[in-house]
Amino acid sequence: MKIKVKGQVLKMITAGEWIDKVHEITDELERNADLIIDCFAGGGGASVGIEMALGRGVDIAINHDPEAIKMHKVNHPNTLHLTEDIFKVDLQKYVNGRKVSLMWASPDCTNHSKAKGGQPRKSGLRI
Repeated sequence: MKIKVKGQVLKMITAGEWIDKVHEITDELERNADLIIDCFAGGGGASVGIEMALGRGVDIAINHDPEAIKMHKVNHPNTLHLTEDIFKVDLQKYVNGRKVSLMWASPDCTNHSKAKGGQPRKSGLRI
């Protein structure tokens, strides 16, 4: 049904159509939002803090350790997960021209945890 209000013709929609439209607009806003990236993403504690502070989740999480990424996926299923070395990953491929508003890099743990896999990856990273 259509109605005329102040010279404009408006289409009446059902509640279900309204909800679908809200989801469509929300999805579009999320696709065009600035990106948030969590480097050295372990279980996702930093990502939780970022989400609590900013009110939205992390878009991309990076860690060289497959087990850490598996844990992060469980805690943050809507995030794009990259099992890669953050010093070698081609982020431009994933950012695809979008603006990055926050890139969080927690302290490297490879020199003081089991993540090092035997030998430290870079001894100069530990502060």
